[in-house]
Amino acid sequence: MPSPDRKKHLAKQFLGQPSALKQLCEEFIGDLRGFEERNEPSDALEALFMSMFIKREVENETQKFSQIIMDIGNVNLQECVFKKLTQLIPKNAQFFQHYGRLISDSRAHDLELAKTLIDKAIELEPNNSSHYHVRGTIYFRNVKYRITKGYTTCSELYDERSQLTQLALNDFEMAIDIIEKHPSSETNTYLLSYPYSSIMEMTTYIANKM
Repeated sequence: MPSPDRKKHLAKQFLGQPSALKQLCEEFIGDLRGFEERNEPSDALEALFMSMFIKREVENETQKFSQIIMDIGNVNLQECVFKKLTQLIPKNAQFFQHYGRLISDSRAHDLELAKTLIDKAIELEPNNSSHYHVRGTIYFRNVKYRITKGYTTCSELYDERSQLTQLALNDFEMAIDIIEKHPSSETNTYLLSYPYSSIMEMTTYIANKM
């Protein structure tokens, strides 16, 4: 498995050449998957791809994606890498989740594609709280997009009948329910802060806009 230093060195070689780095990543994924000559990817291959394209730097918790994805920089090129991963490793929920987050971060209006990707992640891992939290965040981002563009008013969105707002709240609450099933887990206790913070953020945002 490539070390963090090796991955940084690889990225530096292509710094300022996002298209070349994207192409290298796609060829790397395709070649290694092809070499296995088996229907299902090996655990070792999935672990390698997770390390390179999903795992973020521990010391930088604000980093949204893995270092090599961040170094590609261009959203359209980043999307190509995630698309390649989901095509060749179609049973890994994390690839779909990160792909969906990328779409939501860069194109908040493209709700259907982002939602479809997260729905697939949930289908693969129905008991993973982070997938529900991400989908709720996608709904919330779309709510903010609609308000910013003037497509609807905050009063309409805050109404109980507002589908997007309710869907976001439902997903945040589902994430909380899943986490609370394992109260003794330090990891799950830490994760609990995310959906609660998102509920507060969404409620405060809409209240301040009204």
